[in-house]
Amino acid sequence: MSKYHGELINALLALSRPSSGFDIGNYLGTSHKVLNVRTSDKRKLAKEFYKSHADIALNDFLSLLDSLYRGESFEEVTLASELIGFYGQHINSIRLGSFNKWLGALEGWAEVDTLCSGPIDASVLLANWNSWHVWITKWRESRNVQKRRASLVFLVKPVTKNPNTKLRKQSFAQIENLKAEKEVMITKAISWLLRALATQNPVEVKKYVNDNLNTLPKIAIRETLRKIETGKK
Repeated sequence: MSKYHGELINALLALSRPSSGFDIGNYLGTSHKVLNVRTSDKRKLAKEFYKSHADIALNDFLSLLDSLYRGESFEEVTLASELIGFYGQHINSIRLGSFNKWLGALEGWAEVDTLCSGPIDASVLLANWNSWHVWITKWRESRNVQKRRASLVFLVKPVTKNPNTKLRKQSFAQIENLKAEKEVMITKAISWLLRALATQNPVEVKKYVNDNLNTLPKIAIRETLRKIETGKK
């Protein structure tokens, strides 16, 4: 265990709340223990840790992330992803193989999305696009549904705010490859990515959806066209 991991576990335990009886783990799609820590409290903890350890060395930071992603609780896993967002000085030094390893430890949409839609933006992808392109393509072919979802969600935040042609073309390639899937984690991610693409290119996305009415997931068609026409999901 990383020397910082125990410190963070104790902080998470102090923030944990009694269960309300609702099966939150089932909702989140994870078998990890859920401590029922508020998301706002978890983010505050990540911010406070950064303030206290802003100069943490890269190797120590990676060791902490490895340790947290191997953790027993949902909060440990998602706290790791929150921390990545604070350490901009290290994010482009993280090897894509590490992301691949961490994705293999994730379970369910919430754990995947905290990593893929939080700290990773267009600047991160484009700074090392050749490697990201290779890995995103690999992940869409994975037998692991978490990695297939990640191959879509990693692109959501970047294409929402950046009209870059490489990102847009890669997004449509991901959707084309995965659109026949029936797995809910994938159909909803396709919808999310199409709606993100529509932020910058509504005409192109509307044409793509209308040209693929017989092959795209129904939820993606419905939500994307509604988003384009009304601005709402």
